[in-house]
Amino acid sequence: WLSLLASGITASIALGYIIISKTHSRKTIDESHRRKVNISTDTTLSHNHTLTYEMAKRYIRNKIVLDIGCWTGQYELLAQHDAKKIVGIDPGAEAIRTARMIFRTKKNISFHVGIAEKLEYPKNTFDTILYSEVIEHIPKGTEHTSLTEAYRVLKKGEIGRA
Repeated sequence: WLSLLASGITASIALGYIIISKTHSRKTIDESHRRKVNISTDTTLSHNHTLTYEMAKRYIRNKIVLDIGCWTGQYELLAQHDAKKIVGIDPGAEAIRTARMIFRTKKNISFHVGIAEKLEYPKNTFDTILYSEVIEHIPKGTEHTSLTEAYRVLKKGEIGRA
């Protein structure tokens, strides 16, 4: 964490969550080794989703939010009425298809297959970045790169970015 702070990244850490309010890349994503979406459990809210929402809601109200590691969009179920716009990314194509199906009528929410280590967005795009329960899924040795990418796409002047 000290190296992250030394590089200028500020993060709020509580209860195992990182909220950033603001290379190495995998060109292909091997779906054969990913867990499969379980519709009965992966589309319902857990206690962790509610805790994340309660902690983050003041940072997302009327903001453009990037949810890195969104899986099937459980957090978006809670945040959809607070955020101005939410973009969710996850390397799991099946999870993204499921999220798109669930939120197909929501114009302010979109989902894309993507990886935290190489975000496909221009600098200064998002007001707030949610990075919850993700770091343990980032390929070993690329954690700093993924947080640096999050910082890059965070708008200047937002929380965590000077």
